Amino acid sequence: MSAPGTQINVRLTDEELALLDLLRQSHAGGMSRAEVLRSLLREKRRAAVDLRIAKAYDAALPAADDQAEASAAASGEALNGL
Repeated sequence: MSAPGTQINVRLTDEELALLDLLRQSHAGGMSRAEVLRSLLREKRRAAVDLRIAKAYDAALPAADDQAEASAAASGEALNGL
């Protein structure tokens, strides 16, 4: 039985494939190409969420420090869950 999700097919250039294999081989336990790509996507998702959190924090009013701190703490927990 396969994991839930959507299968996609991509074409990689020779350079992209070589880089993907280099990343895969650099992992101590060995990873499949799909695992490397999933890992890269998770990191990109974390970066996107982190950027949104930073923008929201910067947009908070100065008088809302308590709320901003609580939001930052909750955001940190959310990032840890990704």
